[in-house]
Amino acid sequence: DGTLNEVNTSGINATYVFVKSLADGIHNWSILGEDFLRENKSSTQTFRVDTIAPTTTLNEPSNSSWAKAWFFINVTASDSNSVANVTYRFENSSTTGSWNGLTSSGSVWSGNFAGGSLGDGNYTIRINASDPAGNGNTSRTAVIFYDQSVPQLSTSSANTTNGSAGDIIA
Repeated sequence: DGTLNEVNTSGINATYVFVKSLADGIHNWSILGEDFLRENKSSTQTFRVDTIAPTTTLNEPSNSSWAKAWFFINVTASDSNSVANVTYRFENSSTTGSWNGLTSSGSVWSGNFAGGSLGDGNYTIRINASDPAGNGNTSRTAVIFYDQSVPQLSTSSANTTNGSAGDIIA
């Protein structure tokens, strides 16, 4: 693309290695080979340099929210080029789940989390968005208070000999 030019005239059947630092974006690489009889061949390749990970916004669930059995996950992901995939997992001090894919509709990625045999407790939901170059962003998280247990109640019999109508039993 004209930003860097280099000529190498090392001789017959030589291998040329060029190391250059390029800014993110689309670049063209052109090469021209010429022999001693001035016969030549040229080729141009277009390629993209991408060193920046996608950005994410975790729309649902909100941080410090309660969840039961399953909940909806909704993420907005964007990248200057494109987003290849968005995944999520749950984690806490004693367990780390597997990465699970979300489904894309434009820049919005979503899916349902079903806890199954996951025990009650506090969990961090971690989002990973990656682009085609392999740059990943796992910094977006939300803490979920996961509770799928039914409350346990115990009752005791009321003393009917000392009570009267309208008494409140606590």
